[in-house]
Amino acid sequence: PQFVDLNMLESIEGLTASQPELTGDNYLETAWNAGTYEGSQYTIPLDIHGNVMYYNTDLLEKYDATEFLEDNVVTIDEMLSLEGKLDEGDYVVNNALIEWVALGNVVNLGGQISDDAGNPTINTPEMKTVVEALKSIADKGLMTPYGEDGYAIFQAGNVLFSTDGTWTVTAHSSVEGLNFGMTNIYSVTPDKFTNRSSSHMFALLNNEERSDEKEAGIADFLDWMRENSLEWAEAGQIVASRDVFESPEYEKYPQSFFTSSEEEKEASYIFEYKYYSYVEQALGTVLNDMIHGNIEVDEGLQQAQKQVEDLIKENAS
Repeated sequence: PQFVDLNMLESIEGLTASQPELTGDNYLETAWNAGTYEGSQYTIPLDIHGNVMYYNTDLLEKYDATEFLEDNVVTIDEMLSLEGKLDEGDYVVNNALIEWVALGNVVNLGGQISDDAGNPTINTPEMKTVVEALKSIADKGLMTPYGEDGYAIFQAGNVLFSTDGTWTVTAHSSVEGLNFGMTNIYSVTPDKFTNRSSSHMFALLNNEERSDEKEAGIADFLDWMRENSLEWAEAGQIVASRDVFESPEYEKYPQSFFTSSEEEKEASYIFEYKYYSYVEQALGTVLNDMIHGNIEVDEGLQQAQKQVEDLIKENAS
């Protein structure tokens, strides 16, 4: 949205006229819709890459927790049930991409990060509930310690769940002896799960000197990518092309789990708020401190709310 408002992008109308297969029906709906703004389409998606949860299969078996995975949503209550059952040095979950975990869980509770008028809504009852729930995990010693590399602790085999990104599958696969799987981000509620996501997209910068022939060549390239982007799955990405993610070849990749049902597709959630980056930045400034008790939750949320409001004012000026 910001690029469009700054008059930096043009719509893809000319591309779709040249290549009619470049249409929303041929892509993941979530990825396609992320490029729609004020009734016009400005992007062609390559993928969805987002927050996912890896699990250590050996530790799940060791602590009799494999049943957590049965309904595709691991809850915070299930995690808390492991209090007092872990060996010293083992943890239930790390704090990797914890801002994304929090934002997805706000959606689970029916909250949002902006109101209908476009104002940021960080300091809300939903966000407070989420942060307090995350804090309860840390308070019981079940989250990797503050300041330590929870990602590395997972790869060392001492964490049941790691909340990082789809692309991390390549790194985890290279760790000898690490037996892992992939599932949805854990939730504050058993009724819903959300995997905060984003998308790599192709867009056209405004350029009056671009010829019709060059634009037709761009369209041909994008259509070729639509048919031949399976290799992008090697990098752990959720490929946006329907031709690819519905193909038998794609099923061998663990991230195919996230296009295996309509419920999973809908769970890949892309925030479309114009100032989303400000929200993530402000939340990241205070979230770990709130979770680990270095500042009060109310104080941290007030600080994050003000930071986003100030950044928006700076942008407007």
